[in-house]
Amino acid sequence: MVVGGGSFYGTTFGCGKYGYGTVFTLAPDGSESLFYSFKGGRDGFNPDAGLIIDAQGNLYGTTDYGGKVSACTNGAGGCGTVFRLAPNGTKTVLYKFKGSPGDGYLPQGNVIMDASGILYGTLFWGGLAGCDSNRGCGAVFKLAPDRSETVLHFFKGGRSDGANPPAGLVADAAGNLFGTTLQGEAAVPAKTDAERCSRLRKTEQKLFFTSSRNQRTAQIRWAVSSPTLRAISTAPPTRAGSTATAPCSRSRRDDLPITHFIADPSFADG
Repeated sequence: MVVGGGSFYGTTFGCGKYGYGTVFTLAPDGSESLFYSFKGGRDGFNPDAGLIIDAQGNLYGTTDYGGKVSACTNGAGGCGTVFRLAPNGTKTVLYKFKGSPGDGYLPQGNVIMDASGILYGTLFWGGLAGCDSNRGCGAVFKLAPDRSETVLHFFKGGRSDGANPPAGLVADAAGNLFGTTLQGEAAVPAKTDAERCSRLRKTEQKLFFTSSRNQRTAQIRWAVSSPTLRAISTAPPTRAGSTATAPCSRSRRDDLPITHFIADPSFADG
């Protein structure tokens, strides 16, 4: 949730006037009101993440689906959108994702904005073929104030890169972007919790640098034991509620090691 004019703003994935999700406000006195109801189709639907707000009070967010409704064969209709909501409730679709191979789809994380008004975000699927039942490995994108989109990085999956970013990004004062991918190495089923813990402890974390100006990429690999990596990254967390006798017990999807990445706009690989 974000705060604007003393009120909180947030999203719901579903419900609302049309059943496709909402943006709501929560006043300081605790009263809640409906700010916008998504209409589905080209308007977008199912906002899966929170919002950000600019100095003028405009709200920015994403919808998982909708936009170019015929562009993605994801069974839901549409590749997802980036939208803006003005303080008076007027909504503008800033961008409709094209799907593979142009960019990707399912932008289920929040966007962030830099001082120039450029938005940055992630796409869970799309881009390069492969990953997650061949839905694609996902991407990192930026969206300029003129609504032109640039893909900063297509994830490659496997041991060398990582795949399927499930959340948005954060940035530091130098303009570096930080995020995570849900998948990294190919999962090898472990027979016991002890074997699973051992595999996760030995999993290497990957770090990539990519230039927002030229999209050229270099790969650098670090071991989990590296003090440099520990300063900016942590090992995959233990699921809440697990016990000392089964510290790494996870669902099938969570068995996939987590990859951490950083995109550095100032980096160029020669």
